[in-house]
Amino acid sequence: LKAPARRPIATASVEAQTPTTDNQFYIKNGAVDALMVENDGEVVVLAGSRISPTVSESAQKSGYNKTLRPYLFEHKHVDEQTHTFLHDYPFKSVSAAAEVILGRSANGRTEWKSCQNHASYAKTKAAELE
Repeated sequence: LKAPARRPIATASVEAQTPTTDNQFYIKNGAVDALMVENDGEVVVLAGSRISPTVSESAQKSGYNKTLRPYLFEHKHVDEQTHTFLHDYPFKSVSAAAEVILGRSANGRTEWKSCQNHASYAKTKAAELE
């Protein structure tokens, strides 16, 4: 699995972006191609990140996909046609971001991978404490 590179906000694919910090993470799975940065505990999904066009049946009934995902479309944070974030968007947690992006229940600590070494978010954070 190759980490997406950083790209300017105006382009359509996260793949063109080049990582600039140790705190950048990605999720790439099928149609999903997302980049997230964490700064001072704030989790921000970057503009141009593409989310799943579908949501699992169970996720439609509860959690962030029931409440936050529709909000993102209604308030034009995510384009309804391309399923792409139109600007950087903060989330309360890595798991909330992963769930909305993947359209299913997700553990953000294992879904997000480091752009630097492809280790999970959990392993990256644990290594920082060593």
